[in-house]
Amino acid sequence: MAPKAVKVLLDAEVEAFLVEVFGAEYVTALLAIASSPPSHTTVRVNTSVCSVPDAQALLEAAVGEHGFDVAVHSAIPDVLVVRDAAAEKIIPAPEFGPVVVDRRCGESVLRGGHVYIPGVLRAAKWKKAGDPVSVFAELPNSDGPGRIEVFIGNGTIVLDWDALMEAKDARTGGLAVTMDAVVGPRAPSLHGLLSRELFAQNLPSTVVAHAALSGVALDDRTAAPLRVLDMCAAPGGKTSHIAQILASSPRGGHVWACERAGRRVDRLRETIARLDLDAVCTVIKCDSAKLLKPRTGSSAQPDLALASFDVVLLDPQCSGLGLRPRFNETRINRAELSNMADYQAKLASVAAGMVAPGGVIVYSTCTIDPLENEGVIAGLLSDSPHLSLVPLPPHLCIAREGLSGQGLADPLAALVQRFDPVAHDSPAFFVAKLTAATTSAAAKA
Repeated sequence: MAPKAVKVLLDAEVEAFLVEVFGAEYVTALLAIASSPPSHTTVRVNTSVCSVPDAQALLEAAVGEHGFDVAVHSAIPDVLVVRDAAAEKIIPAPEFGPVVVDRRCGESVLRGGHVYIPGVLRAAKWKKAGDPVSVFAELPNSDGPGRIEVFIGNGTIVLDWDALMEAKDARTGGLAVTMDAVVGPRAPSLHGLLSRELFAQNLPSTVVAHAALSGVALDDRTAAPLRVLDMCAAPGGKTSHIAQILASSPRGGHVWACERAGRRVDRLRETIARLDLDAVCTVIKCDSAKLLKPRTGSSAQPDLALASFDVVLLDPQCSGLGLRPRFNETRINRAELSNMADYQAKLASVAAGMVAPGGVIVYSTCTIDPLENEGVIAGLLSDSPHLSLVPLPPHLCIAREGLSGQGLADPLAALVQRFDPVAHDSPAFFVAKLTAATTSAAAKA
């Protein structure tokens, strides 16, 4: 269950916009569920180093004793689904001295994480290592100025109070509280667990790589290795997924993963190295919005030639409306939704110029906002007549069709997929697949 006292906050204009698109009843349901995580956890098996049965057995051995079941997803064969197997759910109550954490830490705890030192805001004085504590997330007050504290679970503090405060002042990392019981669906702690064999990834995100490669002759050793471009690649989930499939296929291929921000580049490289995929993935620090501009000298990137990629992935920065769990979405206003959609459209036009004749573009976001979803695809189709929207293969159509009247007419809206946080027990997600005409078809057009 979601923390009962929390109403997820939205900017007033954004809420009015969503009511206009989806209706008041849907938005009420969305705000009621947004502060709780899905009832399950999904992890992707790194099939380049481990088989799915072996990974399932290893994960079962690690989490089974804590009351979790592990099963292979019915539609996506390299994804494991972890669920709480306990018949009787334990609902904790705040009964110990408090540890107060920031919003991000609180959301992480609800997904199965523990409390780490950087997320701690304050703690009851004179707590000693081994003492039970009640953990609260600090949020803006929806009823007025100031802040409120929302109970999210009970745990055990692993540091004396003075050591915890010293570590905070020194800005060091490390564990602060191990969680014993949380409000809402119970999730396993996966931190550091089988970090080479498994990658924690929301179920909708795992659709992207399979959608991109569906219909591609991966078993054809005589075909040229696939060239794949990921335009906004950090933190590396979709990049590493498609890279592991290529690494395991007879045809093979290579992924060029672009990211413009230094920290995100570092995180991307860490992900690729941890999963042992460096041989099939090259990380490039660059701004994908500028890939169509002439590049000479030190800025030249011969590997990033125009119209040369068999597959282009575009998962741009988005508003994240509908991600779960979330306590507060007031950081996004109505003008920022429009600005974000404009930037996404710019990146989509670059993708249209980077894909090879006969190639594929897969566009995805983690938001319910139609401006960033159907609107971007409608604009891309209008500006790029060599592109056609195509359906995902039937086994990957596990969500809803797109919204009609939001840029795409009914026949086209039916070709995209929307994961709905209210209907699908999942975070929000949107995915669309487009194909580029072959050279001869483009010439006829």
